[in-house]
Amino acid sequence: RTRVLANKPLRHSARLAAKDDGVYQNATAKATQLKSLQNSLALCSVAVQTHVVKKKLLTKTKKPIANIDLVKLADVAGLGDAAIKALDQVLTIGAATAHQLDSALAGPDA
Repeated sequence: RTRVLANKPLRHSARLAAKDDGVYQNATAKATQLKSLQNSLALCSVAVQTHVVKKKLLTKTKKPIANIDLVKLADVAGLGDAAIKALDQVLTIGAATAHQLDSALAGPDA
């Protein structure tokens, strides 16, 4: 059973509170996200796959992908300068960021 806490308990440690983004993701959701990422990576070019393996981006479960790694990945994938500039301004991928990336990838004609 899954339980949803209305009021999540606050962290007593300032260090742990700074790390906590307030969004809980259970193990099933994490595994599903990782598997879908692996499946979509299979369709990418060899250069992208090599970069992901080299940086061990799929095996890091506790740390988010660093901003510089995202920029390098976008450069290797050939997403263009607009996507790279959008990635430069982002630390974590959220709904607002996904919208910015979608608009950057769509280009001016969208």
